[in-house]
Amino acid sequence: MREYLLCALLLLPALAGADGITPSADVARVTAQLRAYYLTDGANPAALGLPATLTAEGAWPDVDYRSPQRANWPTTLHVNRILQMTQAWARPETPAETKATLAAAIHRALGYWAAHDFQCPNWWSNNIGVPQTLGTAALLLGDELHPDEYAYLTQTVLPRTKIGMTGQNRVWLAGNTLMAGLLRKDDATVANAAATIFSEVVVTDGEGIQPDDSFHQHGAQLQFGNYGLSFAGDIVKWAAILRGSPWALPPARLTIFRGYLLDGLRWTLWHGKMDISSCGRQLSPASPAAKGASVLRVMTAMTRVDPDHAADYAAVVRGNTPGGENPLVGCRVFPRSDYLLYRRPTFCASLKMCSKRTIGGESLNSENLAGYYLADGALYLYRTGDEYTDIFPAWNWRRIPGVTTPQHPGALPHFATIKETATFVGGVTDGTAACAIFDYARDGVTAKKAYFCAGDMLVCLGAGIRADAVADPIATTVNQCLLHGPVHLSGDVETRDMKEDARTGTDIHWIEHDGTRYTFPQGGTVTVQRGEQSGSWRTVLNVSGVPKAAQTRQVFTLYLDHGTHPADATYAYVISPAGAAPAVTLLANTTALQAVQLNGLLLTVFHAPGTVTAAGHTLAADHPCLLLLDLAAPHVTVADPTQQLPALTLTLDGKAVDITLPRGAHAGQSLLVKGF
Repeated sequence: MREYLLCALLLLPALAGADGITPSADVARVTAQLRAYYLTDGANPAALGLPATLTAEGAWPDVDYRSPQRANWPTTLHVNRILQMTQAWARPETPAETKATLAAAIHRALGYWAAHDFQCPNWWSNNIGVPQTLGTAALLLGDELHPDEYAYLTQTVLPRTKIGMTGQNRVWLAGNTLMAGLLRKDDATVANAAATIFSEVVVTDGEGIQPDDSFHQHGAQLQFGNYGLSFAGDIVKWAAILRGSPWALPPARLTIFRGYLLDGLRWTLWHGKMDISSCGRQLSPASPAAKGASVLRVMTAMTRVDPDHAADYAAVVRGNTPGGENPLVGCRVFPRSDYLLYRRPTFCASLKMCSKRTIGGESLNSENLAGYYLADGALYLYRTGDEYTDIFPAWNWRRIPGVTTPQHPGALPHFATIKETATFVGGVTDGTAACAIFDYARDGVTAKKAYFCAGDMLVCLGAGIRADAVADPIATTVNQCLLHGPVHLSGDVETRDMKEDARTGTDIHWIEHDGTRYTFPQGGTVTVQRGEQSGSWRTVLNVSGVPKAAQTRQVFTLYLDHGTHPADATYAYVISPAGAAPAVTLLANTTALQAVQLNGLLLTVFHAPGTVTAAGHTLAADHPCLLLLDLAAPHVTVADPTQQLPALTLTLDGKAVDITLPRGAHAGQSLLVKGF
């Protein structure tokens, strides 16, 4: 905070603009704080070399000014460089001679853009991206901005930004409108835009922050790492810029925003990288690491914006830096997004599902071209955080970890959005353990996929696997990750290092790789593969800037083969630390009941009214539901995956309790029952 104020005081004399209007004290303060915000980071040495590469007309030879690309529009490199040069020019320590060189290049480059007024085929760049970049540059330039440049920006570029839409799109549009108000010294416009920005910091069942602290955009679609990440960055930015003014972030809105960051977004990071399922459609080179770094920048900025909770934000940063201790252990279910995160001191697992209530993902602007199965029960396992680093071009996208899919040899289906018809989808958690269900039915394949998490173990059960009208063999993928070190396996006769590149058998009891054991307590046809896999980034996202050459990775793949036309097939596998047999009791794995006893807990999926017995306790439910019974207490945690039940009755050891379930926007949340 102190450095912001010092920079603001240094910049106050330069507030007069190209229009000659004297701003109000509030506009002057906010403009100065905006300039300080964009000068907080250290100087970018590359910006100083940009004038030398600029042509006399004001263009850069390496910029594609005719690109029809919709995502990552290459032409915006021009305006991004204008902003980089402007930031270098505006820094107080930049020598006068260098400032003069930069200023001349800025005006030449800005004039070239204005003369051509380049337009992207995608509205976003024209209405949000370019106005945001050039508006920021204009406010940094202040009275260095020429009258014709001022006219172009305030009469052509920024008027394309009109407040509307929902969620983060609305925040972007309002932010650009706010900058237009600052340029015009218009308090009323600034006030309205600021109020609009912060009005989106609200818990909603529409687009934006959800009641479970996930984030939706483009419908009921999880968007932590795309729109939700931009939302986090923009709100903290405007909170810093507008502080101390009449338009500052209200305290009640700050509380909501804090909840979104600390109870939502922070859960998606492991060793500084964002979970794949939270990245949305933006699976590009190094995207989980880049998105993780963006989250940490938000958390660092929040230590200044929300100083009373600075220690909480600092703990997130510390826990996601090399050598930092992971402070976040437990389980988080996001029923609004069909998403679960399970964190232990030494590993993290994530589960992404989809239901009739949600959109599992999208393919848009040539992004996420291969992600047809990404919401079909994807189960990622992280220890070091490097398990899936840039594996995407070499992935077999029909073998996403955790999914049950046809192994068709041809191209993946084209899609716009991932949609399911399932309604019995969700999770239950007591904050430390969890049980989840995905009643999967898609493209002729059905399966009741159950996931149980407790202690350092994950148990995955499948029942009712059918594919009557599908010609291809059906497989459930246990994992497909980068190959790290040797692979060990155990069969009926021997335990040995795996020497061959692939092994298939019904006698494989367990596989160990990279510190993790995969156990198959009920057998099955297991295939384990290791070795090179190759592919192209252009099959993942077809945009300029990604490598064109084939990419090769060393990959470990483990899956269960259910054959063709399986009829009520099942599977069971346990994920645990390497070196020890997991202590798990499988109680049931049918289309009516799936249950395990694990770490002193009874974790149960009732697909129909029924009864289950474990450790001398008998638990019954009169409706389909998810239950987690602490066998020592005993306490029961319950959730309704359909999110439709108003109530149900549970009976534990002969004692019945009637339970009213959460409804409305809170439907599907876990409820602790202590009345037994």
